[in-house]
Amino acid sequence: MEITKQTTMLSLNASIEAARVGESEKMIDFANTTAMNGYQELADMSQATKQHTDKTDSMMQEIADLTAKLDEDITRIKEAAQDVNTAVEENAQAITKAATRTEGVAENIADINDEALANQLDNEVQKFKL
Repeated sequence: MEITKQTTMLSLNASIEAARVGESEKMIDFANTTAMNGYQELADMSQATKQHTDKTDSMMQEIADLTAKLDEDITRIKEAAQDVNTAVEENAQAITKAATRTEGVAENIADINDEALANQLDNEVQKFKL
């Protein structure tokens, strides 16, 4: 009977240990499943982060290209403005020269007119001379 009692106790003890091992396996399986889900979420987040980073890099490159084009356009506008300024200065000089020549022509016309009047007056005076 003592052997039966010990055998029963050993059997009961083995059942308890088996239950513990089974419970431990369940906990390990749960931990593995949770870790795998966490790793998958992390992989998904990493992929999403990479996509956002790639999109941001693309947008930054587009901004850099647009900025370079804008800089070129500003340079062309400055050059065009300088050309316009030069043309305005040249026109102002030409107008000043034309005004000076016009004044000279007006003075010559006045002199010719004065001379013509003087000649006309002399002719009239000659008529009255004896």
